[in-house]
Parts: sequence; C-alpha cells; structure tokens
Amino acid sequence: MRAPQSLRSTSKQFPQNRTDSQIKDKDSVAAVDTVLHALFIPWRYVVHSANDPLVDMSKLRKRHTGTWLSLLLVGRLQPGVAQERAIAQLTPAFQRAIYTGIKKTDPKEPKPRLYFTSARGIEDFRADFQRPLTFLMGMVLVVLIIACSNVAMMLIARNVNRRREFGIRMSLGASRMQIFRQLLIEGVLLAGIGAIAGWLFSSWATEVLTAWSGLDVVVRPDRNVLAFTLTIALLAALTFGLTPIRTATTVPMSMAMKASAATSNTDWTQYLGRKLVIVGQILLCFVLLVAAGLLAGTLRNLESRNLGMRTDGLLMFGLNPQKDIHSDADAIRFHKAVLDRIRTLPGVESATVVQNRVGGGISNNNGTLVDGRNPLPNERFAQMRDNEVGAGFLHVLGIPLLVGRDIAESDTASSEKIVVVNETYAEQYLKGTNPLGHHVAFLSDRNAQYTIVGVTRNSRYTGIRERDQPMAFFPFTQVAGVLEMDYEVHTFRDPQALIPVIARIVRALDSNAPMEKPITQRAQFEESVSQERLTANLSTFFGLLSALLAAIGLYGTLAYNVSRRTVEIGVRMAVGAQRSEILRMILRDSLWIVAIGLGLGIPVAVLVARALRSMLFGLSPLDPMAFCLALMGITTIALAASYIPARYAASVDPLKSLRAE
Repeated sequence: MRAPQSLRSTSKQFPQNRTDSQIKDKDSVAAVDTVLHALFIPWRYVVHSANDPLVDMSKLRKRHTGTWLSLLLVGRLQPGVAQERAIAQLTPAFQRAIYTGIKKTDPKEPKPRLYFTSARGIEDFRADFQRPLTFLMGMVLVVLIIACSNVAMMLIARNVNRRREFGIRMSLGASRMQIFRQLLIEGVLLAGIGAIAGWLFSSWATEVLTAWSGLDVVVRPDRNVLAFTLTIALLAALTFGLTPIRTATTVPMSMAMKASAATSNTDWTQYLGRKLVIVGQILLCFVLLVAAGLLAGTLRNLESRNLGMRTDGLLMFGLNPQKDIHSDADAIRFHKAVLDRIRTLPGVESATVVQNRVGGGISNNNGTLVDGRNPLPNERFAQMRDNEVGAGFLHVLGIPLLVGRDIAESDTASSEKIVVVNETYAEQYLKGTNPLGHHVAFLSDRNAQYTIVGVTRNSRYTGIRERDQPMAFFPFTQVAGVLEMDYEVHTFRDPQALIPVIARIVRALDSNAPMEKPITQRAQFEESVSQERLTANLSTFFGLLSALLAAIGLYGTLAYNVSRRTVEIGVRMAVGAQRSEILRMILRDSLWIVAIGLGLGIPVAVLVARALRSMLFGLSPLDPMAFCLALMGITTIALAASYIPARYAASVDPLKSLRAE
C-alpha cells in the first residue's frame, strides 16, 4: 500500500463566505479519498518572508477586515493513484474555485497550484529535530567505525599470537571444525557480553545525555536499536574472531611451531594495515572535534548574545479567560483586573501583558504602510513584525527607549491609536526623519492609523537567533482578538516563588483559567536554542569519545608493536643505542602517524565545516579557534598515548630480551 501523502495548497486569498463543499468538483476529486480538514486563516497573517514561509499558523486570530482568507487543504490519496494523476485532475477544479471566489485575477500573481508533501509524524517536531539528529547520527556512525576498528585490531593482534597455539592443536589431532567451534563460542560470548553491557550503559547514558542536552522529550533505546546493536556486535566479533581459521588451516604446522617474536613481526602488510587504521581514526577524530568546536562556539555565541532586554527576575505565563467573556472589552477588563492584583504582591516591581510570548517562537508578520504609503515602493510590501502589549511593556522587560514614551495605561480603546516601533523600523522606513508623529497602518487594514509615540532599541522577539527586523508594539487595548494573553512579571525575588501566589489570584477571578506554562524569561529564551544545545552538547560528547577511542587505538597499536620488537630493541641497545634514542624512535613513529592523519583530516574537516554553515551563528566555518583546538587536542592525546609504550621500549633490558628469545 502506498504511504499516506498530504495534499496541500499554496497560500491564496479566498472569500470568507464560501465553504469547502462549494469548491468540490465531483469529476476531479475522484482521486482523493477524503479531505481531512481545511483551515481558514485570516489573510493578513499569511505573509511570506525569508524567515517565516507561512507565518502564525499556530494562532487563529479573530481580527481581520474584508472577506479574504487562506485555505489549507489536507487529503489522502486512494490506493494505486499516482501523485501526478491526482494533481492533474485536481488543479483545474482548484484554480476555478479560486478565480470564482476572487472574481478577478492579477496577471502578475502566480497561478495557484497544488503540490504533495509526505505526512509523516508530527511535522513541526520533525522539522525542529530532523537536521540536528541527522548530523548526530552521522557522528554516531563515525564513532562506531572507530570503535569497530579498535576491536578489529585487538582481535587480529590476539589471533596472530595464537598461531603457535593452533599449530599445536592441529598437530595433536584437533579438527578444523573443533577449532571453528571454539572460535565461534568465543566470538559469541564476546559479542553477547559486550552488547548486554552496552545496552545497560545506554539505558543510563541516554537519560543523562537527554537531560544534559536540554531535550524536553522522552528518548530511550527501543527494540530496533537493540537489534541493530546485537547485529553489529556479532558481525564485528565473528568477522575478526574467526580469521585465525585461515591461518590455522593454511599455514604449515612446522612454520607455526617455529614462530617467534623475532619473526612474527615481519608481516609488513599487517604492520602497514594497522598504521593505516590509526591514520583513519585520527582523520575521523579530527573532523569530529572540529565540528564539535564549531557547534560549541555557536552555542556560546547564542547564550552570550545581547537580547536587548533584561531576563533576570522575569516570570511569564499565559492566561485564556473562560468566564463571562463575550467581547474584547470583557477580555481587557479581565486582564487588567489580574494585573492590578499581581502588581500589589510583595516583591513585584511591575507587570504587563503581551499577545505573543517573548522568546516563544511565535510572531505576527504583516505588511505595513507609513503615512498611508508603502515605504518600500520597489517592493510588493514592507514587512513588519508586531506584538500587542500592555502598559509599561518596555519598562517591565527593560528594553531601552531611544526617543518618545512607553505604552501607558491611558492608551485605551477610546483614546488615540498609538504604536511604538524599534530602531530597525525607523531606519528602514523613516530614515532621515523624526519618526515621532508618523502614522503606521497594517497593509490589510489601511483605515486604522496608529501614531508613532516612541522608538526603542532592537530586542529579540521570537528567539535568541532572530536577526533585527522592523518591529512594532501596539497597545492590546486598541486591537481586536485579545482573549488569550501572556503575562510578564518582574520581581526582585525568585520568580518561581510567585507561581502559587499568582495561581490563587487567577483562580479567584476565573477558576477555569489555569496558568499556562509558567516559566522564567531566561528559561524561555534558552528553549529557543534547544536545537543548538542538543547538537553542541552531543557533538562535544561524541568528539571526546572519538578522541578517547583513537587514543586507545594508538596506544594499543604502539604497545603491540613494541612488544613484537622487543628483540630488535634489545639488539639496538646491545650495539650502543641509548635509551633516549629508543624513546625518540617510538615517539617519532607515532607522531608520523598523527601527522599523516591530520594532514588528510584538515581538508575533510573544511568540507564538513562548510556543510555546517547554516547551523553556525557568529563564527565562520573556517574558525581558526576550532581548528587550532582540535589540532592541539589530537596532538596532546597522541603524545599521551605514545609515551607509555615509548617509555617501556626505552626500559627494555637487552640481556633479558635476548635470553627470552
């Protein structure tokens, strides 16, 4: 059966007095089984911009003028119907319905069209975490490759040392099947114990990493992850655990019996192979450390960014009154009553309301007119973000006022309509003039004129990452559709301590209106960088883990090589080599491996860094600090991993090594 597909329409003006049943064409909708739902959105809220392809879909606002609406269609294909056929049949009916409703067409407007997008799970959730989790899965794969290569080298080294053992077994009459059975049991036990230990560790580590990364969803390993883990463990253990069978059955017994430390290290193919594996580990580790450094730098820049307001001492929560609310005036009286009681609480310095929660990711995006004209005549419309706020909004949030005044209690529904704009609005649309006294209007409602009474500094609205945009603050008492509001309460005490007190005030006024998501303003902004925190923290963890694994691999390889070269080192020292020369020889070998790995890793890291460009903030993909720290980290780890084997090699007693041989 075909996977469900959702059928969506592009945003388009549509008459309010028409319903979805009036636009159906029986001959053309045969390809669609069921229309699941249709959402009518006021046209003034459907604005296309670089930051918001379809803005404010989460709040259906009552305020609009005229009869123009936007239609979002969701449908399901019948089994066996191709997307192309469905679009071909539905597009003519859809366009006829649009043109019939509009009554006229603008030749400059693109024709409305239908297109398909797959409906898989929760779309917003997938959009938020798909990219960072895909990147993290790539890092997990790299760590898995490093870990598997270490296991492979360990098993291969172990198998080389068992050549004499298998030679003796074969000479005493052991069959190939008996040796195979022994190795199979060893491989299964090794894989099983490792997988069980890893699964138990992952159950604990997943919760710790989830909490550390600030991920507010339940994440735990499932059956598919367990099956994948067991499969990889078994394949790695069996693949490299059964390799001695070839040696035991193909190498002549006489040669296996004569194997010694002096001759077992003459297989330059294996020796070179181990070095190439370490070079690959260094390469991958360097790439992960560079990526982790870039993402950690991005998180640091975001968390230290100037928000244009104060966040300490601010408590925010939402209220949606339910009792005796029949009009905007009733809603305004309710919110003012709550504010009056909150302002009398001990420790509360000030309080106000906002239509859209600051830092909550939601924004109103509209076209704006200045003095009745488009301030950007060469553009189709001038973009403006707006928020409806209460009296003292700038004072409560600590947003600096450049000129003019803040919104006041005297700005009521019956007084002159006013607005406060930010400096970007003034610079882009009123450059070279005094902005005070000019009139602002919504593109969708030219009749309502709002006089500019103040200009503020830029501040963040939707989240920390937001760039400066033209912004306007309107009194919530002078606009329609102000039922649900968010509160901002500034206190010199612990903001969390006010929650139970405010909850009692709200219950006294409306027992059916609970406080919605009480949270501090700082925590609200921190939520807006949850993706960046997730990727930065987990990438740092995986980068350090890969460095640890690479260090283990390098140490194991050098230690194994030193153990196989004991006789050689003894001979060198017997003919006059100094211990310092032996130490430098081993360190030189390891540093050459590291240098080659870094030389190959730098261009790969540059490519990966450029691919991460869209995830970075405030730094270049070629940030020298990230690359230098990764280089220093790899070099330090390599020296630490090489020192112990090198010191052991320098302490070899030549007489004992020759006697052992």
